[in-house]
Amino acid sequence: MELGLIGLGKMGAPMTRRLLQNGHTVWVYDIDSAKTDELARLSARSAETLANLVSCLQTPRIVWVMLPAGAMTEATLLDLLDLLEPGDLVLQLI
Repeated sequence: MELGLIGLGKMGAPMTRRLLQNGHTVWVYDIDSAKTDELARLSARSAETLANLVSCLQTPRIVWVMLPAGAMTEATLLDLLDLLEPGDLVLQLI
C-alpha cells in the first residue's frame, strides 16, 4: 500500500515507522523538515510541500493527517481539498 502521512509528531512518526516495517510505501510531510529527513533515512519518501506530497501519490490517493486539533489541522484539510480529486481518501486522527 502507498500512502501519504502528514504530521510526524508523537503519533505520526511511530505510525510511519510501523508502516515502513511492514513493507508499505509512505510519503511523509511535516513543517519540520528534520522530521521528514529522519524518516527518509528509514526509507520513507519525503515531500517538501503538501502539493508535492499529493502529486507523488498514485491515484486513488490515501492521505493520513495526524495533526493536533485546531487551526493548523483545519487549514491543512482545506489545502488538501484543493489538491485532491474525487475518489481520494483522507484519514484524520487528532
